[in-house]
Amino acid sequence: YCITNYNDQFINTKGFEELEPGQWIEALNRLELPEGVPLTFQGGEPFIYKGIWEILENITHKVDILTALPPQVTVERFKQLKTLEWNKRLSPYPTIRVSYHKDQNDYKKVIPRIRELQEELGLSIGLFHIDHPAYPDHIQEIRDFAKAHGVPVVAANAPASVRRKLASGGRAALDALPPEERAWLPDEILPASAS
Repeated sequence: YCITNYNDQFINTKGFEELEPGQWIEALNRLELPEGVPLTFQGGEPFIYKGIWEILENITHKVDILTALPPQVTVERFKQLKTLEWNKRLSPYPTIRVSYHKDQNDYKKVIPRIRELQEELGLSIGLFHIDHPAYPDHIQEIRDFAKAHGVPVVAANAPASVRRKLASGGRAALDALPPEERAWLPDEILPASAS
């Protein structure tokens, strides 16, 4: 079920009623998660759901958020929350990952906003992008700009569609990739057990 039920053409085609924030909180807090495993809110865009702030304020689990960081997500809005405990956990990557997509958002505007959220609130937040082989100079610009602002960058080496093929098909799937998809991946891929 998608938390945001805003597009009846693609979502809610079965006529489900959108859950109220209290219903989400009750259901999510009943979950028994393994130690160290957070809930992940992703999209669409989690911050367009009307009750996202109420959920964050009342959730008992740690939470990761994948977002484009829309304009309504501000330091002031986060300061209105009673707690940021949901964001506090040890993780090898930022627990709020802001997606960067070339020509869809401006990294020179997004990165300073990320930095502000880090400095003002101590949020675990960073930039996420795909290492696209078609524009390596642009990717380097992003990395340099983020580094200058003290913002961590997480890069995926391939789009989700390619990663899914490999996850479900292994070496045979790798060998079957068309050249344009194979170009996303390193020339040499070691087995998971290789050191």
